[in-house]
Amino acid sequence: MPFAIALLLLLIEFTPAHVGCTVPLLVATPALAAVTMGPKGTLAAVGAAVGVSLATATYNQAWGSQQVYTNFLALFLVSAASFMTSSAARTRRENELNQVRRIARPPRRSSYGPCRTGWAACTWRPRRARRSAAICTTWSRPGTGSG
Repeated sequence: MPFAIALLLLLIEFTPAHVGCTVPLLVATPALAAVTMGPKGTLAAVGAAVGVSLATATYNQAWGSQQVYTNFLALFLVSAASFMTSSAARTRRENELNQVRRIARPPRRSSYGPCRTGWAACTWRPRRARRSAAICTTWSRPGTGSG
């Protein structure tokens, strides 16, 4: 989407549909990329926005005007904030995923012991697990006929 905005503004600048200065709208490109594309996408969107700004300033022979430099300053400030926001969001996502992976990962070493529930034959279970975690199948006593 950010690249579509940059392309649309570039087409407007180079066609007869050009009425006013559309370059200030390019400031939204890095901010939108920060939300949707991550840090690398944000840098790519910044590059596209700077390229469009350079092309339109050259095409319109606007170098030296205050508006061109104001546009570049605004683009720089929004780009820096967008990149920092995108990097912080990515770091937070990675930390949350690492927490989930740590919790979901089974323990590598645990001490196993037999289930002690009387006349029940149980599978081996970790000693630290609760008794309800044991998977037990009851056996009948010899000669009782139940089971």
